[in-house]
Amino acid sequence: MPRFHFIHTNDLHSQLSMWPKAVSVIKELKHTLEDQEEPYVLVDIGDHMDRSHPITEGTLGQVNIDLLNQLSYDYITIGNNEGITFPKAVLDNMYERAEFNVLVNNLFYEDGGRPPWLAPFQIIQCGRLKIGLLGTTIPFNQFYKMLGWQIEHPIEAIRRDLEHLKGKVDFIVLLSHLGLPQDEKLLEENEDIQLILGAHTHHVLYRGKKVRDRWIAQCGRSGHYVGHVSVEWEDTLFEPHFSIQAQCIPTENHVSDHESLQTIEQQQHIASQYLSEPIAEIKESLDINWYGESTLGNMLAESLNDWCQADFSLVNAGQILDDIDKGEVTKYHVHQICPHPINPCVVTLSGKEVYAIIRKSLSEEFQQKEIKGFGFRGKVLGSLCLDGIEVIVNKDRSHIDPDHIRILYHNEPLDPEQTYRVATIDMFTFGRMYPEISRIDKSKVQYFLPEFLRDILAVRLQRLDLERARKKRWHIT
Repeated sequence: MPRFHFIHTNDLHSQLSMWPKAVSVIKELKHTLEDQEEPYVLVDIGDHMDRSHPITEGTLGQVNIDLLNQLSYDYITIGNNEGITFPKAVLDNMYERAEFNVLVNNLFYEDGGRPPWLAPFQIIQCGRLKIGLLGTTIPFNQFYKMLGWQIEHPIEAIRRDLEHLKGKVDFIVLLSHLGLPQDEKLLEENEDIQLILGAHTHHVLYRGKKVRDRWIAQCGRSGHYVGHVSVEWEDTLFEPHFSIQAQCIPTENHVSDHESLQTIEQQQHIASQYLSEPIAEIKESLDINWYGESTLGNMLAESLNDWCQADFSLVNAGQILDDIDKGEVTKYHVHQICPHPINPCVVTLSGKEVYAIIRKSLSEEFQQKEIKGFGFRGKVLGSLCLDGIEVIVNKDRSHIDPDHIRILYHNEPLDPEQTYRVATIDMFTFGRMYPEISRIDKSKVQYFLPEFLRDILAVRLQRLDLERARKKRWHIT
């Protein structure tokens, strides 16, 4: 019986050290299928880019475009790391060099028009079969709107496109950057989709996942696996019958592809030139302490408070990954110590909620908590860095007592009943580190885009003013 194939990748997150190994696997698969004269489609399901990597940052994603071009990808969709971490003008021009098709059915300009570099779906001929390919991405509505885009709910977009494809194709594949739970729901509710190639939640579905005789395939993140779906079909009296097999192929033990290594090396030179731009000259080294107060941590909190014009600010020390040595500080240095695609924001909290957050932050176990996701590219959460308030903590022998703290705002006790505008980070609104923040209605959060933490930290470094940053905010008595 005839077969056709999908080779798929997802959520590389610019882990370019793993990419050449993944390339070797993809090339081997392509050669095997070409020798067998069996048709295939090569697709990526988004978050190939991640601005936490200096080469992606320094080339504004062009290294990722070149790597996809080099392998002759057929189709991609975009993830949130392409969609909401780049300014609108950058994203709108990003795929000018692309030699592949971009499928996103729910992204539009503010006026409702569709960008010329993408299409909602594509119909391709595979032997005697017609295959419909759809692409969709996760709708971070508030972020897209602030960046100047309009994002539609993917369910509505998918239903509209399925209606358009009905009767025109034999097999429908969805490239979905929505995550596994949403993909499962889609297959439960839509009989017309035979296969979902998924992403976003970084699941490794070693043999795929079957939902009502239809399939989902997803192959983790960071290039540790390449996905391969084989579709065998036969004609029946009324319609073709399909048999699907999925696998995730490990890349770790493969030799790195030389051609992709060369491309990465070439783009490294371009990125280095861009990131070598000086930001400031500092006369003394600035150290970071993940588990206590530091001048550099205070500067990060100050950058948030100043940028957002809030009453005070709270940010975890783990956002800063390393110290800054004295001398010239470049864009590269700031990127290395603060690589996260995390944005500033302002939330409204009561004094009582602030007390709860401060108390929780004092736990050593909490400070040592390893965080994954939500844009965080560090190791541990760390203690809280503050600006605009001071905290006085009673110490019982060697033990810090979180039940005996005082918070001062403008040298007066913080009023538990009063509300305050608090500058913090979007990661706290999405994660569950501090429920007092994450449970706030996201429509009531004031996000600041497209600036990342490192951008506003760079502004603060240019002003120097170390005396302000040296002022103690935590007082252990």
